[in-house]
Amino acid sequence: AWYSIEISDFPKCGKSGSEQHRVYFDVKENEIVSKAIIRGRFSKEYFDEFLKNNEIINVEKIVFTGIGANNINKDDFNYPVNTIDEFVGIAKGALSLMDKEEALVVSVGTGTAFIDVTKTDVKHLGGTGVGAGTLFNFSKAFLGITNFDEMLELIEKGNVENVDLRIKDITKEEKATLPLDLTLANFGKLSKDSKPEDIAAGLINMVFEIIGVMASFNVANKENKDVILIGNITTLPGVREVLDRFEMLGTNVKFYVPEDSEFSVAYGAVIASM
Repeated sequence: AWYSIEISDFPKCGKSGSEQHRVYFDVKENEIVSKAIIRGRFSKEYFDEFLKNNEIINVEKIVFTGIGANNINKDDFNYPVNTIDEFVGIAKGALSLMDKEEALVVSVGTGTAFIDVTKTDVKHLGGTGVGAGTLFNFSKAFLGITNFDEMLELIEKGNVENVDLRIKDITKEEKATLPLDLTLANFGKLSKDSKPEDIAAGLINMVFEIIGVMASFNVANKENKDVILIGNITTLPGVREVLDRFEMLGTNVKFYVPEDSEFSVAYGAVIASM
């Protein structure tokens, strides 16, 4: 069994600062056998406890990736240890999970990174500070939400049209690049009477509209317009609806979210080290 550990900052909802977020993978013959997200500060002792609690005894190799991977002391472990560049893990994981050779890969973490991946190159194009950190901390400040499950419940109950101003709110005349349900102003209808669930829906919508616009602009002049989004919050309610609206604009951009989106980087790190 190979175990890949992604070590990255992950914003706490309801507390200041961030905690370490790891993804553990058991991978055999490039197939994901088991997976788990465990939150807590990483240590050799912590990982040994994880192995013991899950009755794992045959560890062939550990692969570290993510922003904190280089801080790991490899000498602490009794088995082979590799470190894989995070952007390589992002690229390999996303393309493998979607069975594609080229794409713009968008990694939505605390912030968001845009990586152009071709058959011969992995290039970090840049990014934005808008991401999971924006969603969680805005939710904490505006809604007093202190845990992920509470935020998820609110998003599922919310209606973004109650807080966002849409084209159809000011005109009934539809144009090819301006469908009536397109957002004219995020939170353009926000008022003191707005419900918490609608604000939550507006926040997830705003985050992914910003990411979607930036992704669309990045592939606008490219022949390949495939965009793969990965990361924990890409599977939240409302995300697919935002991406579908971009696909309806006639720009030929196609958005994909892999089934194991939140495990993509760890999976890619294993593939890259094989």
